[in-house]
Amino acid sequence: MAAGPGTEDRHLLPRWRKVSHAVEVGEFQTATARVTSPTDLDMLKRLQRAWRDEGTEIAAAEFAGAAIIVGDPEFAVDALAVLQQSSNGPRRALSTDPDDLSPSMPPDLSKIARLESFWWPGVADARLRTVRDPRNPIAWADLARHYMILGELDRAHRALGVARALAPRSRYLLRAQVRLLVHSGNPRGALKALEASPRTREDPWLMAASLSVSAGAGLRIVGFKAANRIITAGNFSRRELSELHSELATIELNDSDRRARASFRRSLLAPTGNSLAQAEWARTRLSDLEVPLDDPAVPFKDEAASLAASERGEWRSALGHASQWLFDQPFDPRAAIQLSYIAAAGLDDYQQSLRAALFGLKSSPDNVTLRNNAAYALLELGDIRTAQAHLDVIATPATHERVAVNATRGLLAYRKGDLAQGEALYRQAIKIAQRTGDTGAEAIALGMLMRERIDAGEIDTRLRQDISALVGLLEKTNDEPAAQRLLKRIVPAAQAALGRVHPT
Repeated sequence: MAAGPGTEDRHLLPRWRKVSHAVEVGEFQTATARVTSPTDLDMLKRLQRAWRDEGTEIAAAEFAGAAIIVGDPEFAVDALAVLQQSSNGPRRALSTDPDDLSPSMPPDLSKIARLESFWWPGVADARLRTVRDPRNPIAWADLARHYMILGELDRAHRALGVARALAPRSRYLLRAQVRLLVHSGNPRGALKALEASPRTREDPWLMAASLSVSAGAGLRIVGFKAANRIITAGNFSRRELSELHSELATIELNDSDRRARASFRRSLLAPTGNSLAQAEWARTRLSDLEVPLDDPAVPFKDEAASLAASERGEWRSALGHASQWLFDQPFDPRAAIQLSYIAAAGLDDYQQSLRAALFGLKSSPDNVTLRNNAAYALLELGDIRTAQAHLDVIATPATHERVAVNATRGLLAYRKGDLAQGEALYRQAIKIAQRTGDTGAEAIALGMLMRERIDAGEIDTRLRQDISALVGLLEKTNDEPAAQRLLKRIVPAAQAALGRVHPT
């Protein structure tokens, strides 16, 4: 069975976008000013000339980003205005043309090789820019981001290391490094980088990242006093404080719903897309938490919108937003998982589910849910051998992953003709779901078991008991669209099969 991003803890890891989009979010506001050195001034003048000669958005982003990074944003005020005007323009709709791989919209996932080819030219372009201007930190950062998307993590670390050496005070580059280190499985290294920066205890964006990394990795959380000092100082806008409020609310969820709700509401006064998604994730745990999904002032809110649409069973809308989310953060395994899950569980589109899972595995090859979803889609498409290869890679899934993995292994056994092993694995998945209180997963696992048993001709006395259990689960899963969708098809089919063999 396909699995979604899950309800396990989510924390506000920094987003990593190209500079023009980071400007749109407001990440560069209140950058700490300093005296521009002669070397930095030479770099800015070179980038200014390139922008005036080329007149492109890329040139404007490099010039403005470099000015912000060295602490002299006024030098590039005209380029910043161009970027703001570009980002405030109308967003293009999701492409329906398989041949449209324009960088301004999400690529179609019709062929995984095509999707990879969408990103490799960015590597070549960034490499060329680093050769032409080796002291350009934005070009090195862009190169690192493309390497990360394609799973070339060692190269990504080297390129981003050059960028940080060129601009060691940059908030943008430090947050990028934090995201890369956490993605690489090194949260302690991310914390060390944050602690080494004197800006972290004064900057809401960096303090939010510090709290997020610590909490997400289960490490000792420090910095509460500094966080409260930042909040009460009155030096930052509501948007700049949004992610800090949101991460504090997430930590407070374990101790006080009242304090958590209050902090989430403060984070939503002027949310970023990241803090909006965090509130949407927390909404099922907190009563009376309203999430402003329709607020036009919030950029990059597709994660929150996709989660909300899938909870309502609006699968096409959820798929479109998930695709936009994956395009915005191509290295985020949660985005690929969401897209893969919606395609399979909501639309029976197993080709699309497989493509999303395979793309996610490029940058997150050890992700169990992506492996499981790829295997499940392959089984539905009839490719038993490749599905087996994906499942064989999974050693010991975590508790929240075991229901889906056991169910998919059960499906594999059925498709290989081992009915007894298939049923045993499905029953294990059902018991795990019952122990953890996951009624939706229990319903889907039992429904899929019923489907396989009917297809295999296993019409016996147990079928009547399972039908009764399915009917009970149908009543208990009104707020689980994927379970409802499956059970409303399986229950009548099971009743019909039973009636044919054991007419009343």
